[in-house]
Amino acid sequence: MAIAFDAQAAVQESDNSVTLAHTLGSGSNRIVLLLITGTGPDNASITLSTVTYNGVAATQLTNVRNNIGTWYLYAVYYVLESSLPAAGTYNAVVTGGSGQYTMDVAVISLSGANQGAPTAASNSAGGVNTISTNIVTTADDSWVVDNLYAYYGIGDGANVGAGQTSRTVTEDFEVHRTSTKPVATAGTTSMSWTNGVGSKWSTIYHTLAAIQPAGGGSPPATPTPNIFMFGSNF
Repeated sequence: MAIAFDAQAAVQESDNSVTLAHTLGSGSNRIVLLLITGTGPDNASITLSTVTYNGVAATQLTNVRNNIGTWYLYAVYYVLESSLPAAGTYNAVVTGGSGQYTMDVAVISLSGANQGAPTAASNSAGGVNTISTNIVTTADDSWVVDNLYAYYGIGDGANVGAGQTSRTVTEDFEVHRTSTKPVATAGTTSMSWTNGVGSKWSTIYHTLAAIQPAGGGSPPATPTPNIFMFGSNF
């Protein structure tokens, strides 16, 4: 079964709690991905206490927290068909710690997806105008979904890499964008973003999730654990 794009939604809030309405389609073998970024003064402020879709707890795929003076969070959670409701509009709810500065949440749903855990890859950089991250797909006709967070460069825009389709855009003090990319042949592929006017972003975080098609084999069942990185990892 081929993977197909279903729907998207996104919001940026200056708060530690976000409720985002998302309209879910009626396809089969669906997956809902919640792509989250946040900033705060300390680790506690960006620790996620609630990530749900239609009141059902989402499964953590990756959750990276990095301290470079301000604490940054970039995470991916997902919900599979067995926990999803019929077609309709439902709320994604994400709650972080007290004192969180900002939170961006994007929701992307696909149909035709393998019902095992996606695979993930993360990357970060600073003082550059582009970022590219590799991930390995293990079945033909997989899809990759990515989550970009870039600090400063507001109004510069961000250009997606070859083969990617931009899906959501939220901007305030930070740039938060998502895209999708179908990958016809299994193997290593990359997702990238470039500053629209060539300016340098001071901080960039980039997270990818690779989803196999239904019937495309079973990806690893163990999600990526929490990762803590102290100081600059550029």
